[in-house]
Amino acid sequence: AITGAKELQMLGLAGKYTMISREAMPGIRGLLVPYGLLYTPGAWVESMQVTKGSGTVQNGYESIAGQINVEWKKPEGREKLHLNAYVNEAVRSELNANASFEVAPGLSTEILAHTHHNVKEFDRNEDGFADQPTGSMYILGNRWRYTSGTGIVGQVNATYLYDDKFGGQVGYDEDDPQGLYGVVRKTRQFKVWGKNGFVFSQKRYQSIGFQWSYSELNQDLKFGNWNYTADQNTAYGNLIFQSILGSTFHKYKAGLSVLHDKYNEVLDSNGVFSTDFSRKETATGVFVEYTYAPGDNFSAVAGFRVDYNNIHGMLYTPRLHLRYALSDFTVLR
Repeated sequence: AITGAKELQMLGLAGKYTMISREAMPGIRGLLVPYGLLYTPGAWVESMQVTKGSGTVQNGYESIAGQINVEWKKPEGREKLHLNAYVNEAVRSELNANASFEVAPGLSTEILAHTHHNVKEFDRNEDGFADQPTGSMYILGNRWRYTSGTGIVGQVNATYLYDDKFGGQVGYDEDDPQGLYGVVRKTRQFKVWGKNGFVFSQKRYQSIGFQWSYSELNQDLKFGNWNYTADQNTAYGNLIFQSILGSTFHKYKAGLSVLHDKYNEVLDSNGVFSTDFSRKETATGVFVEYTYAPGDNFSAVAGFRVDYNNIHGMLYTPRLHLRYALSDFTVLR
């Protein structure tokens, strides 16, 4: 209630044990894990896929409790314009605006915007603390997608997040605290990511693709007399080759990936006590995955990856997934 954080949990485990990806790429990780899907506007979401337990090795070794993959609306989708405005009894106002355009044959773009504002303090349980933080959030996004018609496809996306929230005791003012306990949360993030690939014209089942992303996140938080400042820079790359063995019943993927996180993280109590949690973490891995799917009733996915993490050393991830449908209403996994 004080910070507005809403951590997502799966199978009874904390949010950090669940991988939240954006279109099969690293999405919410590191400093943003405590906030779950707070920074994912609902009006931007096209679909979501939920996997309980271990997922595919293509996405890395971090998934323990499960994986939630969020697919955003696409520039080439049917929705050309979406406007949504909302106000509730708590005087929370929200505005969403999405628009898609075809710039040229094979080239399309989409502009996405979201903002919400909590302007009024409420203390319905009369405990002296606001029931939710006040403040404003703005998120802007832009997507570009290109299809050549000769096998080359690609997309580039960028988002910017601006979020200021204030919570704590009723009447708290950051500029004039007057002895009241308050929490201030200021978050800024810029992220750019893309997917580029090539589908072989004579072998439509065979392709090679490259996924990449880079983000810069800045957080300044204040909890009473404690100050918390953190920066997170994340770079990611994933090269994937996909083909078949004999027939489309037998498919395989192979590739290599690298994920680098740099944290500058300091907790300080007005100079009286200070702790520095700054660190760098890099994980480089290779993977291979085989899928056998002879029909709709049965499928088997076997995968193995090896990663080297500069903090944790070598990590080996073998995974096997089996699915058998006994009927339209009963499935064993």
